[in-house]
Amino acid sequence: MDTHKFFVEKLRFHLNEPDMLVFVGWFYDGKASGREVQAYLDGEKLPAALTVNKGAEVRQKYLGTINEINEEVVGIVTLPKDWREKKKFEIKKQKNCDYEKISLSGIEIYGNQRTKEL
Repeated sequence: MDTHKFFVEKLRFHLNEPDMLVFVGWFYDGKASGREVQAYLDGEKLPAALTVNKGAEVRQKYLGTINEINEEVVGIVTLPKDWREKKKFEIKKQKNCDYEKISLSGIEIYGNQRTKEL
């Protein structure tokens, strides 16, 4: 299995900033250090601030997963003002010198509607 797989745990709009998305994810082998993920909207790279959280709190959060997750990635993506006219949002991870698309199945953003977490 590809241990460099990246799983998007959550994806939502920022609560205070209308043109920002927040995502939380983790790599299959539990380590995020030295790895990179990038966000794209219709093929255009978006500015993103990435933070790696680690420690006992992260390990406890992911106790039920198939393997030991020690680090999670939190990204805040700045969307362009015309994001409502765009169609495809992607998060890609670096693999060797290329970037590989990450599947975001079940996550859809329609027009100017916002997704909600229940």
